[in-house]
Amino acid sequence: MFQTLLDRGRVLARAHSVQLAAIGAALSTLFAIDPTVLQAAWQSMPAELRALIPANVSLWITGVLFGLVVLARAVPQPAVTQRLGVLAVAAAPAPVAPLAWMTVAAAKLGIREVAGSKHNPTILAWLKLLGAWWANDEEPWCGTYVAICLKEAGVAIIKHWYRAKAWAEWGVAVTPRFGALLVFGREGGGHVGFYLGEAMRMVRGKRVLCYRVRGGNQSNMVCDTWIEASRLIASRWPTGVEVTGGIVLLDAGAEPISRNEA
Repeated sequence: MFQTLLDRGRVLARAHSVQLAAIGAALSTLFAIDPTVLQAAWQSMPAELRALIPANVSLWITGVLFGLVVLARAVPQPAVTQRLGVLAVAAAPAPVAPLAWMTVAAAKLGIREVAGSKHNPTILAWLKLLGAWWANDEEPWCGTYVAICLKEAGVAIIKHWYRAKAWAEWGVAVTPRFGALLVFGREGGGHVGFYLGEAMRMVRGKRVLCYRVRGGNQSNMVCDTWIEASRLIASRWPTGVEVTGGIVLLDAGAEPISRNEA
């Protein structure tokens, strides 16, 4: 009887140790990978796959990844190593110099289209400089805005700069970070703008990751707005330009979240 109980105890102990080892390996792997990479992979998961994951599980994963990103950026890496006993991840370097295209983008804040038959001469000048065959500010011009900012900063642009979703093939892929060009889907088309930061916002009663985006044709003007991360198609960076910076955590505030930038 005693031997039987002892044998069962050994079996349970071995099984328990295997479980602990598996959990430990998973945690070590998780903390050994830059959490922003994990977050980007989760956000870019195809909608059909995300639909297979229960809503409560999806929300939990989103929250955990956000927490890991905050921890990785808020706690000095040596402290993380000492407390967790795992491989530390080098923090994303802060920009060593202002990004030229973001300086240009900031200078254009407040420019808006003109209602009615007249058009903003500044936007018309952008179109002419970019070689557009039309001359009005009624056509969606988010692509025009990012194209003129990049061009004035000396950065190469794509051939079809006026197509928002075409920017998903420009430059190189990066995780969302200050200055990155973000491409979003929307009903009837796409939208493109520059990443300023992110925060968890309340959307339809749930905490959802949202990006702060500086773009054109947002409320018919150049301004900053919030866009749900679930709409993200691509995050890009200029080819040949050193990738700098990292995520920027912002105060969520109470500003409305943009639904459609057309």
